[in-house]
Amino acid sequence: MQNQIIKRHIHAPYIVQTGSIKGNVFGLNFGLPLHINQMIQWNYMGAAEYEFNATGRSLEAMLALSKEEGRQLQVRRVAGWYKPGNRHARLVTLSALDEFEHCEFVCYLTRMWDRKIDTKRPHRFTHSDVVSMTDRDRYGHTDLWWDLKNHVMWCFDHDFLEESIKDSVEFTVKAMKGE
Repeated sequence: MQNQIIKRHIHAPYIVQTGSIKGNVFGLNFGLPLHINQMIQWNYMGAAEYEFNATGRSLEAMLALSKEEGRQLQVRRVAGWYKPGNRHARLVTLSALDEFEHCEFVCYLTRMWDRKIDTKRPHRFTHSDVVSMTDRDRYGHTDLWWDLKNHVMWCFDHDFLEESIKDSVEFTVKAMKGE
């Protein structure tokens, strides 16, 4: 009997954790991975669904999914998406979704961008929100999003996801388990 890749059902994002990338995190730990919380300042979301280690559970699910046959944890550039006002900053995602699931998820991102999907708490992922958030010190600044049910992160900083977060997923999960 052959192994079959099981297709996951992708849901419209509803529980979206937001945060901001903490300054320059590259090389802070002499080439060793950092815990994700050392690199991201999470926004307070004000609802129980975001509490009680929700990000940790999503991170564990992302890692487990990446270990299934035919899958891997990968950073993908989203075709045609750029940060408004900066054609060099392309939208990127980090997930273990396969190509079809990722395309389905990008369709949901498009609907979020167009304000056609409401999430549990304000997600600040619209053209006007992203354009207005240029000051890193401003309260509520958001430049990273994480769908806690589909286990997908996204931002407009490829190097951050590829060089910092991707390498820290397994390290962070082990640290949470005390390994």
